[in-house]
Amino acid sequence: MGAHKPSKRSPALASGVNLMRFDLSYEEGLLAARLDGQTTEPDLALLLGWSQGQVADVLAGLRTKGVVDDGDTPRSDPYGAFIFPLPLMQAESDLTEEQRKKVIFTYDRLDDLNHYEVLQVRRRDDARAIKSAFQLRVKEWHPDRWPRNKGPFGKMIQQIFERVQRANGTLSNEKTREAYDAELGPFFMDEDDLAEMKARQRRKERDILREQERVDRRKRRNPMRKRIDQASEHHQKALDREAAGEVVEALREAQTAAAFDPKNQAHAALVERLTEAAAEHRIGPAMAKGRRLESVLRFDEAIECFEHAVRYAPENGEVHLRLAYCLIQGGASQTRSALEHAKKAASLLPDDAEAHYVLALCWERADAKKAAVSSVQRALELRPSYVEAKKLLKKLRWW
Repeated sequence: MGAHKPSKRSPALASGVNLMRFDLSYEEGLLAARLDGQTTEPDLALLLGWSQGQVADVLAGLRTKGVVDDGDTPRSDPYGAFIFPLPLMQAESDLTEEQRKKVIFTYDRLDDLNHYEVLQVRRRDDARAIKSAFQLRVKEWHPDRWPRNKGPFGKMIQQIFERVQRANGTLSNEKTREAYDAELGPFFMDEDDLAEMKARQRRKERDILREQERVDRRKRRNPMRKRIDQASEHHQKALDREAAGEVVEALREAQTAAAFDPKNQAHAALVERLTEAAAEHRIGPAMAKGRRLESVLRFDEAIECFEHAVRYAPENGEVHLRLAYCLIQGGASQTRSALEHAKKAASLLPDDAEAHYVLALCWERADAKKAAVSSVQRALELRPSYVEAKKLLKKLRWW
């Protein structure tokens, strides 16, 4: 939603609107039920827990549907923009012009008014208030209290009076009133409900503020809490850096998180994972160069590349494997070092046939025939078609 300037308007339902006749969304119905011509848009946002922009957007939809009167015009005229039918205003009757307007306006809205509005009481008024209001409405609408010559207004007055009686009959009985309240549903809200909602919202905001103040005080008094929060921040930064492909920078953030909160296993696990990822990242160029040199039999230069890679990734089996192979090809003087790296490679890559084959070569060079046979047989178990391993096994058997 776009930004909206706070509005001091007090929108209300357009005159004669019956919400049940409109196809409203849940949000539109919720807002429309609270439009009383007195509550401003900022207060509506507070009541509903919405942003002012959300209130403005929903109001725009209600205006489009003809539901809303923005409240920008004076409301001294109780009938607003209501249009009185000229034939009725000119009909033969002893009613004055003001009486005619009152009857026409009330009768036209009769289907839109609930029982509380008919009696002009609040939903929380007690039985005594209901009774008093009913007596006032009887005096106001009893047919005998109107001029004798009512003309076409007689039936209208009679129906209004019957509606007053029906409203009283429902609201003066506890059980029928309770059932009627349930029937009205969530969209019915009077001034008391609005006041209570405002009070609840103020209490909620006050409680949130107090809780935040308590948290802030605890942080100020508890340095460890602050360190834990800082660790969480660095942990999230590490994840963000990793997602952006900045592995080395991500590792630094993870290490910082672990330093702030060393007991947190999540930080430690992230450091471990990123350490491996960073190592892979760092050894990439060295491994590529070493493989190229190995392929052209420049083993001494390839050994330098793989030794460099081992320093950065000591738990990478492929690095140890390539280094062991180049060392064994480099001559007898490298046998012991080659054997150590071959052992490491076989332990890190237990299902790699080449790792066991290279280990067998190292055992052969070290005059350990039995170990060599065992390793080459393992290589053939993993890759039965391994030609070089078959040749080595045949050689060892003749040895």
